[in-house]
Amino acid sequence: MSWVPRKTSVTQYSSFFQVFTVFSIIINYKMESKIADINFKVVPEALEDITPFWCQTILHEGSAINKDTTVTAVEIKQITDEKSGSKDGGGLSGSTLVKLIPTYGGNVSGDEPPSMVCKISGNAKRKFNFITRLFLFATKNPLVGAFNRHETAFYQQVAPHLTDTFFKFPKVFFAGLDDKGDSNFARYVVMNKPSRVRSVLVMEDLADWKNKAIGTILT
Repeated sequence: MSWVPRKTSVTQYSSFFQVFTVFSIIINYKMESKIADINFKVVPEALEDITPFWCQTILHEGSAINKDTTVTAVEIKQITDEKSGSKDGGGLSGSTLVKLIPTYGGNVSGDEPPSMVCKISGNAKRKFNFITRLFLFATKNPLVGAFNRHETAFYQQVAPHLTDTFFKFPKVFFAGLDDKGDSNFARYVVMNKPSRVRSVLVMEDLADWKNKAIGTILT
């Protein structure tokens, strides 16, 4: 008697991803509506929106600090390369990357993050010319919005299941999404407006980590 591997139909995969998508929407909606009740701006529109109250709220939301621990002040620093002095440019997506150094009050245990890196995506115009934007709109509408959704979904729903595995990534204290839907042709291609899907990640500061060139033997 021979064993034949069971084949999984496309319909079964489709059903699974439909359930996953609905579940994701429910999770995101609950998180956003909960924060909206306290008139909170999930994704900062400018660096001035990163206040002590904003930091305290997202750290409480991500269970990074105790509920009776407060943030009394926050210093915002531009991320620069120590050797060249060049500032971070945000990469292809044009994301804003800054370092946050909070000051804590209330019940301080000493386990609070001393510094964090904040990545804000979707506020800036894309650095693509008209032809590139036209091509991207025709093939994937629109590209940056999809990136922001997928990245947020990964850190909200997938990363928690990857702890204590070989898969390594920065510890994320908060992942938030402000999703107002996809941009239309005029907004995305003609006017090159910022994305209607904006996201924010607040993660551990890996400044003390040292990089090695590809091919270097690790000892």
